[in-house]
Amino acid sequence: MACVFAYIAQMHFHFCLATLPAMFRESVQDFVTLLASGLNDCGCQVTIDDSQVIYGGKAINLFIEHFEGDAVGDLIATKRQKGRDFPFGILFCENLNDTEVMSGEFAWRSDGFRRVAEVSNFVWHLMPRTEQRTDIVDPEKCSLLSLGYSARFKNIPLQPERDIDFYLPGLAYPRRRPILQKLSDLGYNVRSSDLKTPAYIFRSLMGRSKAILEIGRFDNTSTPSTVRICIGATNSIPVLAENFKGPDFDYMYDYTIAVDFDSYVGRCVDLMEREDPIATGKALHDKFAAERPFKAILDALLAEKRFDPFRD
Repeated sequence: MACVFAYIAQMHFHFCLATLPAMFRESVQDFVTLLASGLNDCGCQVTIDDSQVIYGGKAINLFIEHFEGDAVGDLIATKRQKGRDFPFGILFCENLNDTEVMSGEFAWRSDGFRRVAEVSNFVWHLMPRTEQRTDIVDPEKCSLLSLGYSARFKNIPLQPERDIDFYLPGLAYPRRRPILQKLSDLGYNVRSSDLKTPAYIFRSLMGRSKAILEIGRFDNTSTPSTVRICIGATNSIPVLAENFKGPDFDYMYDYTIAVDFDSYVGRCVDLMEREDPIATGKALHDKFAAERPFKAILDALLAEKRFDPFRD
């Protein structure tokens, strides 16, 4: 296996965000940066572009699933025309059973994913058991992408004096809003961001924060944001993560303060009034760095036979 890993440094991964609706390109910055950091740790070359792919078969193009409009047809047509000169994989970050995102009235999105996945070289998915949805994906093309620690992702400028008590790095959806309001009413400085928040402002807000809030978007949300957990644990900021009590992401809760939705506000108060959030964040960082190096996770993925053509 060591011999296989030695060849991984030859690989070039190219993130292309051209197929992603423009309004979402800021919101995926953490995921792209984290995965790029892990691939760099493995010795891979990584490039990122908002408009162009790379042809010629040497670079492996990566597309984040959210194919709207002409994106589906364009990708399929280009793959059929270019063949081996256009290798690409799909990064799938959603739950195919989520009626707020991928099913129900949003079934069109799953259908677009299915059509592009048919011509893709591989699919890396964050949600366990995605490969079991054989009506959408070919299991032989699928690999679970678990996340982990990369020191390169330690990119938040932590401030010596943190004036923001709680930061929600996401939209204040109706389910989240009452918690934000209750904490604010208690006198805490609570901030959130939106899809248009520039990366440099996002990082500054994060670096001023004592704790990160991770709350499900909808009543039927069943999984945490593993990327949000990673950014907190990597940068020594404790994440108060709503505990969905499922087995799929138990391993990530080890690097958070897991809390039930009904007791969320009380646990936030305890962290600020009875504990030291700065020390807690540092302890979670050290545990995360020691137990889940991203390089080891990605080394195993890159050793799969599907990447053999890119090792020479």
